[in-house]
Amino acid sequence: MRGKIRLRKTVVETWVKGAGPDMNITRLAEEEGIDPGNFSRMMSGDLEPSKPVMKKLLMRTGYSFDALFEFDRNATSDENDKTNDN
Repeated sequence: MRGKIRLRKTVVETWVKGAGPDMNITRLAEEEGIDPGNFSRMMSGDLEPSKPVMKKLLMRTGYSFDALFEFDRNATSDENDKTNDN
């Protein structure tokens, strides 16, 4: 497949800042059952978020799909990469 879904990093960072003084990116990942290392790679755009991760983040933040994610047509998705199941 040509293209890749990416997290909008600045949107996630803004949500984390507004979620309270005890919230940070690592804590968000841990509370949602997402491996923090994989979540870091998702935040940097190196790893495409899986459907379960997308659902967790949409439910947690209350944002629309278009607000939280973007489609990068120029990136390539490795369909054999199974590390994003979490």
